[in-house]
Amino acid sequence: MTRFLLFWVCLLVMGHKASAQRPAYRPVAADLHGSAARGCAETRLRTSVRQELTTPAHRRLMDRYDVKYYKLDLALENNTRAVAGSVRLRARSGGQILDVLAFELHPALLLDSVLVNGRRTPAPRREAGDVSVTLPQAVAANSLFDAVIYYHGTAPNGSSAAIGNALDTRYVPRYDVNVTWSLSEPFHAYEWWPCKQVLTDKADSTDVWITTKNPNKVGSNGVLTRVVPLPDNRSRYEWKSRHPIAYYLVSVAVGPYLEYVNFANLPGGVRVPIVNYVYNQTALSDNKTEIDRTPAFMENFSALVGPYPFASEKYGHSMAPIGGGMEHQTMTTQDGFNFTLTAHELFHQWFGNNVTCASWEDIWLNEGFASYGEYLSLQALATPEAARLWLDQAHEQVQFRIDRITGNRTDTPGGSVRVPDTTSVGRIFDQRLSYKKGAAVVHMLRYLLHDDVKFFRALRTFQTTYAGRTARTTDLQRVFEAEAGRSLGGFFEQWYAGEGYPIFSVRWNQVGAICCCKPPKLPPCPP
Repeated sequence: MTRFLLFWVCLLVMGHKASAQRPAYRPVAADLHGSAARGCAETRLRTSVRQELTTPAHRRLMDRYDVKYYKLDLALENNTRAVAGSVRLRARSGGQILDVLAFELHPALLLDSVLVNGRRTPAPRREAGDVSVTLPQAVAANSLFDAVIYYHGTAPNGSSAAIGNALDTRYVPRYDVNVTWSLSEPFHAYEWWPCKQVLTDKADSTDVWITTKNPNKVGSNGVLTRVVPLPDNRSRYEWKSRHPIAYYLVSVAVGPYLEYVNFANLPGGVRVPIVNYVYNQTALSDNKTEIDRTPAFMENFSALVGPYPFASEKYGHSMAPIGGGMEHQTMTTQDGFNFTLTAHELFHQWFGNNVTCASWEDIWLNEGFASYGEYLSLQALATPEAARLWLDQAHEQVQFRIDRITGNRTDTPGGSVRVPDTTSVGRIFDQRLSYKKGAAVVHMLRYLLHDDVKFFRALRTFQTTYAGRTARTTDLQRVFEAEAGRSLGGFFEQWYAGEGYPIFSVRWNQVGAICCCKPPKLPPCPP
C-alpha cells in the first residue's frame, strides 16, 4: 500500500514534460481551472437528478434480442419539442423464440402502431416508460426480425427529477436563433425516440433522417448522404453511420446553421473532415480560432492512442445552448468553444464512444479519460507550465470542495471513482470523482508504468481490443497488468474502489528529472 501512496506524493511534486509546444498559445483561466469538466458534468446535471429505471422484468424481456440497426425517420423543427415519425429496429432474437417485443418510450409520446416483420401487432402494453407488444407471429430463435414503431407527441420538459429534457428547444439571444437539440445521456433517449436503453447492446449501424423547414440544417451522426428537397419548403437530411453506437449517443441538432468545415490529416494520407454547424457568421467569428484547434487535437490523440476511430465518416460540432458539451458520436453538441472543452469532448470519441463503459458504475472510463485528454492536449499543444497547472488544480479539486464565490476550501476525502448508485445522475457525473479523480488515477497509472511507451501502448491495446464494444474497469486493469508484468489488484482496489487520499508530510529532493521522496510513518487514510 505504501508503494501506491508514494505515487500520489510524487505526482503532486512533478509532472511529465510536454513533448511539443506552440508558444504562441497562451492558456486562459477557463482552460485550466476545470470548466471543461464542470461544463460537461453540469450539462447532464441540468437534465435531471434521478430517474426510475426500467423494471427488472422489462429488462429481461429486452435482453431477449440484440439490436443491430436503428433508422429514425422523424419530423423536427428548430422551435418546438414536437416529434413525429417512425423508428425502425432490426434485431436478432436470442436463444429462444421471441413472442413479445419490449422497448422504452416515454408516456408523453403516443404510439400510433407497431409492425413486426410487416404485420401489425395488437395494442401495446404500457407501464410508465416500459412498452411491450405481443407479436402476431413469434420470431424463431437466433433469427433477424424488423420492427417499425410509429409515434408522435411533444417530448417532456420540466424540472421534475423524472424528466431528462432529452429533446429541448431554445432561443439564443446573442445570435438571434432558435435551435432544437437532443441530449440523452445517461438514460433519457426514450423521451424522444423508442429504443432499448442498455449500454451493452450497441446498434451496429444507424440512419437518422430528419425532415424540417428550410433554411434549417440538421446535424447528426455519421455522414450526410443527401439532402432531399420536399414540398412546402421542407428538406429531409439523411445521415448514415456504419459504426457501432450506444443508444445515448444518437443525436440531432436542428437550426438555421452555417456550415464551416476544416480537416485533420492523419497518418497514411487519411484526411478527416471536421464539419461544424455554427449559429451564424457572428458565431463563427466569435469561435473560429478555438474551432480551428480541433484538427491538431485529433492529430495528437491519434498519434498517442491510435487513429481517430470514425475517420471513415467525420467529426464535427453542432452548436446548442447546453451550457457545456456532449460527445455525440462523430458530432459533438457544444455550447461554445475553449481549448480544454473542445479537447475533452473530442477525446470522448475514443473513450466513451469507440469504447463505452459497460455500466454507469464505470463512467470514469469515459469521463476520467476525456478529462485526461485535456491534460494531454495542454502537454502537446500549449506549454509545460499550463499542463502542470491543470494537473495541480485537478488534484486540488479532488481533495477539496471549492466555493466558486468565496474560494473557501472544504476538505472532502470521501467518495470513490466507482459509482455505487447508478440511478443517481448527480453521482454518475460527479465532477470531483468521475472527472477529476478519474483523470488523476489515469495519471497515476502512467506514473506506475513509468514508461510512456508502455502507457500509450496500453491505451492503444484497450482501444483496439474493445473497439465498437463496451468495457469494465476490470478490462482496463487486465490491459495494464499485461504491460506492468504484475498484478495491479491492490492499486485498483485502493484508487478505483476505495475512498479518501493520503495526508502526510514528506521530505523530498529533486535533481534534474529525478525526484526522491522519503515519507515519515504514514497515518491511516480517511475512510
